[in-house]
Amino acid sequence: MSPPALRFRSSQCWMIGKSYDRANSIARRITQPITELSNFAAQVAAQPDADWGRPRIPGRDEVARMGRAFERMLGALRDGMIVATRA
Repeated sequence: MSPPALRFRSSQCWMIGKSYDRANSIARRITQPITELSNFAAQVAAQPDADWGRPRIPGRDEVARMGRAFERMLGALRDGMIVATRA
């Protein structure tokens, strides 16, 4: 049987590991949509006249609202480009 101090340390390490995993998971949930939106913006900047599709940022938080605003901005850019090519 393990001494009580050793069992306590083992339990602490397990809890620290679980806390780290949880924090890492939360950080990924926050940064992944931002990274996707950033990558999408880079594609638009690299090929301004291409068919970009739409950024897919689900949710109702600030990042999702930013994604929807980005979609509206792209729609306005497309409309402007169509008008400019017709003129």
